[in-house]
Amino acid sequence: MSADQQLSSLTRHRSIWRGEDDRSLVLIDQRALPQRLALRTAASVADILAAIREGSVQGPARRAVAAAYGLALAARRDPDMAAVMAAFYTLAVLDHRCPLLRGALDRVRDALDISPPSERADNAMAEADAIAQEDQENHLSIGRHALPLLRDGDGTAAPLMLAAPAGWLSAIGWGAATAALFLAQEQYDLWRISGGRIGQGTEPPAPPPLALTTSPLTGWELAEAGIAHQELDQATALARLAAGPVSAVWLAVERATPAGDLAVRPDQAALAQAAHAAGVPVIACLTAGAIHWRAARPSAIAAPDLALLPPDIVSRLVTERGICRPDAAALADLFPEQLSPFDGAANEA
Repeated sequence: MSADQQLSSLTRHRSIWRGEDDRSLVLIDQRALPQRLALRTAASVADILAAIREGSVQGPARRAVAAAYGLALAARRDPDMAAVMAAFYTLAVLDHRCPLLRGALDRVRDALDISPPSERADNAMAEADAIAQEDQENHLSIGRHALPLLRDGDGTAAPLMLAAPAGWLSAIGWGAATAALFLAQEQYDLWRISGGRIGQGTEPPAPPPLALTTSPLTGWELAEAGIAHQELDQATALARLAAGPVSAVWLAVERATPAGDLAVRPDQAALAQAAHAAGVPVIACLTAGAIHWRAARPSAIAAPDLALLPPDIVSRLVTERGICRPDAAALADLFPEQLSPFDGAANEA
């Protein structure tokens, strides 16, 4: 894809992909948007670190995938495990409390550890590919589960508000808080382009409701997909929540505890808190990989650039396995294979 090409609204986009030489990555540079679509090449761990620290790569899921590929690139340059582990620790310190980042690095490290030197680079790259594909599939699954929540029980669709700094640009192909909107628009576009031959019975699938956003990146994504939206500044968005009508605030979660505590960006937290005060439902969207399953206290997911929200702020959690209440018992029902936060192995680190 050229930076000068307009993205297709019917093709699910990748924000990171392998370069043609198979020894580099191509990244969409988030700093250039929404003014222009620009691409950036990364061929080393140093390039990945620079892309993350400079803001070309933002969002926990996208940073995790970039770091996984960065470790694979390190193995491509030098498959010796001493060199690989040096790269591992360099990438891990980007955010040692981020479960997505550490989980991705651990998976690539494990693939390297069991591989002979001659196969390490290829196996690590394959594992990074798998992590990226799973991220795409998990966020699509969130969209499928969340799709019925776009409308009230009577089928009406008041405007919703997105408390998300970006959608698919912060992940691989789908964004947690925006996936349902993109999915609804793609279903509607497919029905329209097919002349009504593909759709839900004789009635066309409904397009997504009007989306309100305070993020220029999210606004660009919605415009690019043809989704009706309105960009607001933070003060106007807070006033809109108080005055209405807003059907719900859809919250993109950076990380969470298994008890339902959430860590999000401060401006997004302010929208969620205002919605809760106004009686507007808050729908929090996240993958299981964003949950720090061993976190016994909210401080385990704290970060200087994030705000903590208690579970009672949130009406529903939407994950790749379904919708649940924001509490430990409900999450344990959806993810029984995960360690209980209340057993002896739970810890704060």
